[in-house]
Amino acid sequence: MSSDPKCNLADLKPVKFSGSHSLSLGTLPSVQYGIVQEKLRQSSSKTFHCSVFCPGKRCRYEGAAFWQKEDMPIMGLFSTWITDDIVTMARPSTEIIEKYKIIKQFRE
Repeated sequence: MSSDPKCNLADLKPVKFSGSHSLSLGTLPSVQYGIVQEKLRQSSSKTFHCSVFCPGKRCRYEGAAFWQKEDMPIMGLFSTWITDDIVTMARPSTEIIEKYKIIKQFRE
């Protein structure tokens, strides 16, 4: 991150995407649930719905199988650069960290 003591989060500008990134096309990745499942998800706590509805390794955010290269600036993780110093990403599992050498990617 920037070591500038004058850096203020309020000064950050919105991200502008370009190219073929899914967000630049105005479409967000979506997960499709059934009607009953969606109603339960909306009316329950996050702890409950994670324990009941999380598909584990089959989750689209668990690995690279569901994402295009443009959706993964950190290869192997669903991720997006917000600024040059800030990245949002799915939480990596130990398997993903090792398989895609995530720590090495951050160092590069």
